[in-house]
Amino acid sequence: MSMFLDQVTIDVKAGKGGDGMVAFRREKYVPDGGPAGGDGGRGGDVVLVVEEGLRTLMDFRFNRHFKATPGENGMSKGMHGRGSEDLLVKVPPGTTVRDAETGALIGDLIENGQTLVVAKGGRGGRGNIRFASPRNPAPEIAENGEPGQERKIKSFSRCWLSWVSFCREINVTLCYLIRTSENWCLSFYDVSSKLRDGDY
Repeated sequence: MSMFLDQVTIDVKAGKGGDGMVAFRREKYVPDGGPAGGDGGRGGDVVLVVEEGLRTLMDFRFNRHFKATPGENGMSKGMHGRGSEDLLVKVPPGTTVRDAETGALIGDLIENGQTLVVAKGGRGGRGNIRFASPRNPAPEIAENGEPGQERKIKSFSRCWLSWVSFCREINVTLCYLIRTSENWCLSFYDVSSKLRDGDY
């Protein structure tokens, strides 16, 4: 069976991590207070996921840029920023993913529901509550969130794998219909024989 290749190059960018917060408690009878800045949330990953119903990469002809959302910044009162949800990008079974610049293989996506992280989200920065120490009980520093991974990837879809799966489904359905028809014909023949040979 010949193999037809469908390929496309897309840009993916994971979410930036949220920045840490510099904040201090304001408590009655505590003149200086203490550090209360929370950590930033994790940026979202860009994840490819196999969707069995897809057959080609045609959808990527119209949208070639995928960007995950950043994590939330840290907040006061020691509250951490919320991590961002991953961006899920659906691809057909039989998709091979390579780095567009180096040509290095990133992964093969074969089975339905299989996932592959192609861009990792940035880590959230630490708030000033993380930098407190006996020598510096009220630090005025915090970390910025790390940038998310950004890259170009090239996806190849081996279309014949999808067609093989589709043809197998058709074959199973046809076999079921043929067997059902055979059983019906045999039942009809048996009833006809009894009516023909019966005593009247």
